[in-house]
Amino acid sequence: MIKKRLITFGCSYPFGQGLPDCIGRNNNEPGKTASHQAFPALIANAIDRENINLSVPGSSNKAMVYRLQKFKFEISDIVLLNWTHAERSCVINNNTASIIGPWCPDKKSKIFYKQFSTNEEIEFNNKIFISWTNYYLAQCVTQIINTKPFNYTGDTASNFKSNNVEFLDNTINDYRTDHAADGSHPGIKSHQAYADYILTVLERN
Repeated sequence: MIKKRLITFGCSYPFGQGLPDCIGRNNNEPGKTASHQAFPALIANAIDRENINLSVPGSSNKAMVYRLQKFKFEISDIVLLNWTHAERSCVINNNTASIIGPWCPDKKSKIFYKQFSTNEEIEFNNKIFISWTNYYLAQCVTQIINTKPFNYTGDTASNFKSNNVEFLDNTINDYRTDHAADGSHPGIKSHQAYADYILTVLERN
């Protein structure tokens, strides 16, 4: 029997960067594949679903939406949208979403954040990303779980009405009790606590 699926989009947090099975060079880079100890895997195991983790470390919300609209969903899917740092962006070209981030040393990123990024721009863009994604997915999957974006002051759930869409009040940082090997990402206990929180939402619905 083919298992139903839990599909996750996000950044290094749901990818599980720094967890024991997701460590790259010098503990500062992610492993090659998403961790089996990260909260998406824990949730999938608990509800007996196939874990498809399409998170990408360093991803922006714009890049998430770009990858998402190219994916083929099934009506029985549950989709977990782990919205990331709102100020991140990307350049889409040749079927690739190249990272632009405040931490990136390249000239393109420096020019972007100096000339084109404002708080109003960030909030407006993220409102579009989140709204469009949920309207799109609400028509083609069983349930959508939205985490709260980091560094975002807007109301993600504003005026959105759908029985199969849920907006969470907390991020994994609200459940952070330990750290991963790199010292900056959440550890095993934090992932388990956040998984338990999301499972209560799934059970309620």
